[in-house]
Amino acid sequence: MASKTLRHSTLSTTVNICGHLLPHVTRDAVTALCQALDDASPPSALANVT
Repeated sequence: MASKTLRHSTLSTTVNICGHLLPHVTRDAVTALCQALDDASPPSALANVT
C-alpha cells in the first residue's frame, strides 16, 4: 500500500527509499519466514543438517 500511496512504480523502490526507517520490520519478516520454513520441513529433512 505504501508504494501505491507514494506513487512508486515498484515495491522495491519503496523498500530502497524507506526500508532503513524500520529495520525491525525486515528482521521480523526474516524470522517469520525462517519459522514458516522450519514448520514446513519434515522432521527427517532436519536430521541431516549440521
